[in-house]
Amino acid sequence: VFFRGCHVDGGYFLTGEHRQYDGVNGTFGAIRVLRPLLRGPGNYDRPHGWGAWEVAARFTYLDFFDPDTPPGPGGQLIGIQLPESTIGVNWYWCDRMRLMANYSYAVPNEMNTGTSAANIFGTRLEVFW
Repeated sequence: VFFRGCHVDGGYFLTGEHRQYDGVNGTFGAIRVLRPLLRGPGNYDRPHGWGAWEVAARFTYLDFFDPDTPPGPGGQLIGIQLPESTIGVNWYWCDRMRLMANYSYAVPNEMNTGTSAANIFGTRLEVFW
């Protein structure tokens, strides 16, 4: 059995911030907001402002269908193919807090019932510790 998938994403800061890349760990670091909306002891050295604004986009494709997968209990095919696109806006209030808003469009193709579509809007408030 072999399942496939891919994921591509990107983002751009409208307010000039950037993510530091750590080549040793292969990860991106935290954001340092240039003009934080919420100020605390760690960022009194920066001017007050509207925070950092980032626009982001992502495309994901998952293929969980393989002809070698054993059939279900009723003999039906097991698996799904799922392409999904997401666009979003991230508003960083300070270095450790952001509000996210995303819109996703997914078109799942289930082997027994066919194709459908889903429109998803979500928000999230995230606090980094």
